[in-house]
Amino acid sequence: MEIKNVTIIGLGTLGGSLGLAIKKFSPEIIVTGIDKASVLVRAKNLGAIDNGCLYNELNVGLQNADLVILATSIRGIQDILPKIALYLKDGSIVTDTGMTKRQICEIAKKSLRDNITFIGGHPLVGYKRGGIGLSNPYIFSNNPYILTPIDESPSELDILKPLIESIGARVFVMNPVIHDRLMGEINSVLQIIAIAHTNSIFCDLDEGFIDVATVLGGERFRNFSQPLLVEPYYWEEVFKSNLDVIKNHIEKLNKNLKKIIESLDSEDTGDFYKLYEKAKAYISKVPMYKKGFQSKLHYLYVTIEDKPGSIAKLTSIIAEKGYDIRDIELVKIKENEVVLIKVAFKSQSIASKVGKLLMEKGYRYNMYISYDFDGIY
Repeated sequence: MEIKNVTIIGLGTLGGSLGLAIKKFSPEIIVTGIDKASVLVRAKNLGAIDNGCLYNELNVGLQNADLVILATSIRGIQDILPKIALYLKDGSIVTDTGMTKRQICEIAKKSLRDNITFIGGHPLVGYKRGGIGLSNPYIFSNNPYILTPIDESPSELDILKPLIESIGARVFVMNPVIHDRLMGEINSVLQIIAIAHTNSIFCDLDEGFIDVATVLGGERFRNFSQPLLVEPYYWEEVFKSNLDVIKNHIEKLNKNLKKIIESLDSEDTGDFYKLYEKAKAYISKVPMYKKGFQSKLHYLYVTIEDKPGSIAKLTSIIAEKGYDIRDIELVKIKENEVVLIKVAFKSQSIASKVGKLLMEKGYRYNMYISYDFDGIY
């Protein structure tokens, strides 16, 4: 089967981004959106959909769909699966964008006919809130996109996978049980730790010390706790749909915390070093993806004057010599004096050549490889 017609149910930031990406990279595909009337108007104006239907017009929006993408909340996906079952055409594929997969896959298996294939989906692009107006066709570029078929290896996977890859994503296929275990242990528990840790710090801290505490925490604490700015209802449904995994992992975590404290309580701290080195060995194998890039980047921290045109001048010097900047970030400003700019390159060789060039032009710089934890969640 060839995918000629796609229907997206739910045109928030993520659903809208999928529509924009499909229309950009596969413009021949007809995209139909299902949402509220006001959202459909905006989606069509943005070019995210060709046609629109209201939620009470499911039969119309689904009648020609080769692929249906459920891009609502986890609860929304669970609620709508039984409702769409009547209107899906034979041989169609259904996927979703939920952050947990077991419950959704179980409902899909019970709700859909045997000649409909459900393949769970989870684009790892972070929490995207703000509606259709913040949709972006490039958010999938070089980011992981997990597919979790209910059956071992359905032939329909070979139809869906190329479409997901065409929007720039890196596809990984795994069992929904494995997906939920890994996402629960790695992601959800980290969020729960952030809630508990932040409350533990500030619950009995005098108000006068709060500003001092946040200064002492610095970038590391900000990056660790920043996901707490996401609305709690988003995480609540993620946690509840995967609560058994979370409970089991927190038990393991508590045992490991106890081991660390016991190792530090001992006069011989050899066990502490063993535990630390063990964790260090594990984390050294984890690739630190940075803003969508697959490999480590090499940074120059360059000091420039704080005046209009300084950044443009710096980037022009680099561009004129044909060097490709892979990332750039304003790090620190001392107003009316200096600005620290972080500029990334794909190899140490290029970073070194640019550093030499900038020195010749009178700039000061330091060079680092991207194994810092700035912005990594």
